Amino acid sequence: DVEDEVDPRVGLRSLAAIRRLRDDYAHAIDIEICAFAQEGTTQEPETERMLDAALDRGADLVGGCPYTDLDPAGHVARIFDLAVAHDVDVDFHIDFDLDPSWRHLDLVVAETERRGWGGRVTIGHVTKLAVMPPAEVEAIGRSLAAAGVALTVLPATDLFLTGRDHAFARPRGLAPAHRLAALGVTTTVATNNVLNPFTPFGDAALGRMANLYANVAQLASDAEITMVFDMVGAAAARALRRDFGLAVGGPADVVVLDAPDPVAAVREIAAPLAGWKRGRRTFVRPRPSLFGADGAARPPT
Repeated sequence: DVEDEVDPRVGLRSLAAIRRLRDDYAHAIDIEICAFAQEGTTQEPETERMLDAALDRGADLVGGCPYTDLDPAGHVARIFDLAVAHDVDVDFHIDFDLDPSWRHLDLVVAETERRGWGGRVTIGHVTKLAVMPPAEVEAIGRSLAAAGVALTVLPATDLFLTGRDHAFARPRGLAPAHRLAALGVTTTVATNNVLNPFTPFGDAALGRMANLYANVAQLASDAEITMVFDMVGAAAARALRRDFGLAVGGPADVVVLDAPDPVAAVREIAAPLAGWKRGRRTFVRPRPSLFGADGAARPPT
């Protein structure tokens, strides 16, 4: 997914650019465009009209950010109004701080259930979960699972931006996705920004994000690491409502990693060696060559 921020200042210019990018690289990658209200809707009615126009012009889903709106409940309801009108999925950036005394997550859960939109809603960040007691996290996880709301953790951004008001002993602003996954929530790991003021590191590699999450969450067993791999694989496909895995007659969308299994892929941040989309090779990244004392190339071991 690629977010297309829409408001009266940027207009629909970014939508046109991303649509061209999607068309130019359709042979290699599927890009879903999310028309996103970064700066709210209720205080800027024009934004809502522009979201509607963006969905008419090729955006694939709609998203919002309740904590930037003067009326968070109204914001959530209006985003769902657009989703229902255009029959598209929903993505919210939500509860992005470390104050557990209030949250907007409940608004999204309630609207998801009221609209019958289970399985079509994802919430991102939700860093408040990092500072909530286990019992409260479990209760929230059960409500997300029952409503069919997926959770996406964005480790690089979440860690870089949260906890800045702590002079020392900074908390880890990372939602415990693995705990929610154990409760039946579809949980994924992704990247929100790359090489910008919000996340001045990274290269959009999901393997790197999976490794970062596992490291910060202090996961170690093979079962835990396998779960994290699924967060950028099978679980991510469920969140996108896409098929996953190789099957006779299915799309031949394949990425080969330089690792013997998913556990090693996460532990070692395995590099992708090659990829295919619908059976057509789209990229190759040869393994490195090693040279012996005699200067002759030798295959890596």
